[in-house]
Amino acid sequence: MMNKPNLAFTTQPIEYTDEKLEIEGQLPVWLSGTLIRNGPGQFEIGGKPIKHWFDGLAMLHRFQISGGSVTYTNKMLQSDCYLEAKQHQRFNHDMFAEKPNYPWWQRLYRQCVPKFTDNTNVNIGLVDGQTIALTETPRYIAFDSDTLETQGQFAFQDAVSGQVTTAHPLYDLKQKMIYNVHIQYGPTSHYIIHRMPINSCTREVVAKIPTKQASYMHAFSMTNNYVILFELPLRFSLTALFFSGKTFLDCFHSQEKLGSQIIVVDKRNGELVCRTEVSPFFVFHPMTAYEDKNKLLIDLPIVEEPDFLKQLYLDRLRKEAVPLGTVTRFELDLKTKDCRSYFWTSHALEFPRTNTRVSDPRWCYAVGQSEEQRMNQLLKLDRRTGEAAIWQGDDLSVGEPVFVASPDAKEEDHGVICSVVLEHQQSRSFLLILDATSFSEIARANLPCHIPLGFHGAFLAAN
Repeated sequence: MMNKPNLAFTTQPIEYTDEKLEIEGQLPVWLSGTLIRNGPGQFEIGGKPIKHWFDGLAMLHRFQISGGSVTYTNKMLQSDCYLEAKQHQRFNHDMFAEKPNYPWWQRLYRQCVPKFTDNTNVNIGLVDGQTIALTETPRYIAFDSDTLETQGQFAFQDAVSGQVTTAHPLYDLKQKMIYNVHIQYGPTSHYIIHRMPINSCTREVVAKIPTKQASYMHAFSMTNNYVILFELPLRFSLTALFFSGKTFLDCFHSQEKLGSQIIVVDKRNGELVCRTEVSPFFVFHPMTAYEDKNKLLIDLPIVEEPDFLKQLYLDRLRKEAVPLGTVTRFELDLKTKDCRSYFWTSHALEFPRTNTRVSDPRWCYAVGQSEEQRMNQLLKLDRRTGEAAIWQGDDLSVGEPVFVASPDAKEEDHGVICSVVLEHQQSRSFLLILDATSFSEIARANLPCHIPLGFHGAFLAAN
């Protein structure tokens, strides 16, 4: 049976502060810290529904875990976008799939100078001791990880610029560097790869890769020596943005004849190693990538529909399940530049996570779904065999699994998985804790409310 999807995309109007949650089961004694989740919390403005999942107004969620108990706090992120929408009862920024209904004299100006959103509803990051909320525009908002109070715009101390960025910075354990990618649109567009120490807010450009027409890029992959970008057939039209009055989403056009490109850059010197064309695909979240002598092995949950973003309009999400990605391994020879691809597991998945302390992880944790229901499974996928352990429930929607390592872990999977799960029939959510080794439930903390289906989060261990 198909579970009821509406609650997953229904506004949560109540804000809680340090609400103590009822615990079923027993939390590990060692588990102490804060899980912070980010995602849409409001889906209408001025009585009108928001159209796209990516435009839902950001709400932060905090689960404080200590001494076997859990408290819950949630707050709307006080972005300029949110505050102006609240004041005027309409969007006053260029959103992902909506444009403001400006008066005609403002419309002329905004055609050339778009006012991009700071509705940072996608991810959580740590930069120079501050916790920040991220989205795909390079506008970042700092907030207090203890209270969730918004602290204002976060500014880097450098000249790196671009209209778009990925929402998924990656951390290099050996270098102790944070890497990310900006996209700079122009007559010739560029993918700008940059890095910085975790205790800094000054970024250094590693490489600037030109492209005739930049693609949509939500995330990228990285190994010890390489940054790997995925240039998709979904290409951006700068002319359409400036002169057609189209939304940002409608400025992307599928050009399958271009195929997809795997772009590899050497982190050590910034050189372009290869740019290899493969069959067209779409990907949100790469799984893992690692080096095997002269080869790169890259695992991606891909979908074959280049216009996949348009399947995420809320009216569609409330009616039908969106297919998850088919796991595909790309084997790229760095000498010959040849690339072959093959399926290595039957499990479709999204929101993949790993133990980030391991450079070549065996285990990948992800969201899956049964044939009857959408996103009602959590998977522990063995990358050596393609087999998976599965936790699932009826009439549930599960969120991204976050791995938390045990402080005395001797194996890669010694720890727990934290996931926020929505119970549709009960009209509430709970924080699920799984033993990562056995992949069995050990505890859950029941909330007094539902949490809409969100995107990403981070666990901040107690000092």
